[in-house]
Amino acid sequence: MSLYRRGSVWWYKFRFNGQVIRESSKSCSKTVARSAEHARRRRLEESWGGIVRRSLPSIFSVAAGKWLESRLAHVA
Repeated sequence: MSLYRRGSVWWYKFRFNGQVIRESSKSCSKTVARSAEHARRRRLEESWGGIVRRSLPSIFSVAAGKWLESRLAHVA
């Protein structure tokens, strides 16, 4: 992993699965560029490994309302 500057914009470069990923962070800040690099690598790793982010379960009142609506739709 490496960060480098082209003009006033920071770019990052790293290897993933045998491919070189070289992209602009579109930022003039080195710390923002480092965060963008880590986020990009994380997205690649999650998509490669088939990791799916789970969503939080619904609040009971919301889930009960949806269930009631689905039951009323079947009756009518």
